[in-house]
Amino acid sequence: MTARFALVRSVHGILSSVSPCLRVIALAYTGIGGAAMLGVVASLAVLPRVPIH
Repeated sequence: MTARFALVRSVHGILSSVSPCLRVIALAYTGIGGAAMLGVVASLAVLPRVPIH
């Protein structure tokens, strides 16, 4: 049981040290996705529309 507890503690320590980096990456990708969607919406707003008869 002691070896398992030590393994769990080491994995928890590794994940807690990597977690802030993953948050920054996730935030960056969220911002990039938001900018891409804004570009799509803006380009659709500028496109000319064909009138429906």
